[in-house]
Amino acid sequence: MHTALPRSTLQERIKGRKNARESHADQQRLAPKQEEFLVEWIVEEDQRGYPPSHSRAREMAARVLRMNGDTKPIGKKWLRKFIERNPKIASVIGRKIEAVRAEGTNQEALQEFLYTI
Repeated sequence: MHTALPRSTLQERIKGRKNARESHADQQRLAPKQEEFLVEWIVEEDQRGYPPSHSRAREMAARVLRMNGDTKPIGKKWLRKFIERNPKIASVIGRKIEAVRAEGTNQEALQEFLYTI
């Protein structure tokens, strides 16, 4: 279901006014390209079967920041806001590993896998 965009919004965009995300981009610690990288990393980890936990996602974000010389800790609300800005990952990040897959990992299964390589 799509909602109608107010005429005033369309007029302002035609005049060159930025949307809320663009106008506040300079207030974000991660640049838009860095956030895109982080989103892609999360999606790829999920596709590989290892959806990142909240702490793992925060650690990756901190690593990206450190590459720019930013060593300040990430704020308590950062992850929630990041997920709000990137709804594509809302169902991925922090998801538990499937119980069946976790239960299927035992000593016998690992040995069988290693001997077939």
